[in-house]
Amino acid sequence: MTSARGGPGAEVRRIAAEGLPAVVLVGRANAGKSTLFNRITRGGRAITSAIPGTTRDLNFARAIHGDREFVAVDSGGLELGGHERMTERIVGEALAAVGVADVVVFILDGKGGLSEADA
Repeated sequence: MTSARGGPGAEVRRIAAEGLPAVVLVGRANAGKSTLFNRITRGGRAITSAIPGTTRDLNFARAIHGDREFVAVDSGGLELGGHERMTERIVGEALAAVGVADVVVFILDGKGGLSEADA
């Protein structure tokens, strides 16, 4: 697993270079993306917290389901409409990962319900 440090371009190219299908987890902050990532990868290496926005960079790990291997990608979230510089970077990385994804899993907060951002 690694995290993005030089913008999304290099990390997204790395996903594609793996030669494995990429499964990208997206959704708004604190919807459960990192928790699901830890469960899927059985590694528990993504930080989970009650504080929204804890995940700032893309996290990558190989995972296996049945007889299929893939790269799981945990994103910092899609907080569309944010105007903070950090928020724009996080959204940019998530969207770049979605651009190379073979599967996109949109995570919703079942307890909090749908928000305008989810729609």
